[in-house]
Amino acid sequence: MGRIGILGVVGLALSACGADPAPSAEPAQLEPAQLEAVPALPEQADRSAPAVDVVVPEVTPDPAQQELVQPAIWPAADVVFATPEEAAADFVSAVLISEGEPVLGEFLQGDSRSGEIAVLFAGETGDLDPPQEMGILGLRQIGPTDGWYVIFAISDGVVIDAPSALQEVPAGTVTVSGEGRGFEGTLAVSAFPPGDAAATFDLQIGAGGAFGDLEPYSVELDLSGAASGDVVVILVQGDTGLGADPGTFGAFPIVITAPPTETLPPTK
Repeated sequence: MGRIGILGVVGLALSACGADPAPSAEPAQLEPAQLEAVPALPEQADRSAPAVDVVVPEVTPDPAQQELVQPAIWPAADVVFATPEEAAADFVSAVLISEGEPVLGEFLQGDSRSGEIAVLFAGETGDLDPPQEMGILGLRQIGPTDGWYVIFAISDGVVIDAPSALQEVPAGTVTVSGEGRGFEGTLAVSAFPPGDAAATFDLQIGAGGAFGDLEPYSVELDLSGAASGDVVVILVQGDTGLGADPGTFGAFPIVITAPPTETLPPTK
């Protein structure tokens, strides 16, 4: 018991006996409390930060927001075909024929990322054996999507002399000329974005040869609706009048550039 407690007990005892205790001249003394030792905090250098796992999500590039490293005519940059046969069949169905299924030859490998496929015609009834070869499609696997794309289409019935493949031309009037043949001498000359033959910038009819011989043709296409940097497909096709017949054809891409800046004469 502490000293204060003892004095209290003594005081009570004296009070009980009827005697007044003499006041103490000494101040009360308190015993120090016994506190538990607080563990020392480690030094700042000894403290290790807790491990945090940071997970970075894997982002897949959006093909629609990317440009192909090489211009192509089919499909659009945001459409990816895993095989050359798929790309070729889609082009023939959408561009060269209006009915039936496309008839194609085997894929002939060129280098590791390119090759060719023949476009065939099996006759009006579809039983022509062997089918007639109408032309060739050039295909290539192109980044960044690494899909397969048609980069040109050629046949013996159409030659495009101007413009040339991949030529840069300003938006505006472009002369398309060469030699060709078609049903009753008719050649359809058009320009459209890759992968969308229905969204034509312009379509004009040229006159070529009607029979076996190729005859010169020349038309003017209005490409004023195209923007600088756009890839535009130039297509020349001799329609035979049969929906399943690809006819004669030639196609390749060109690139639109900004129109030349006009220099005004100085004013006086």
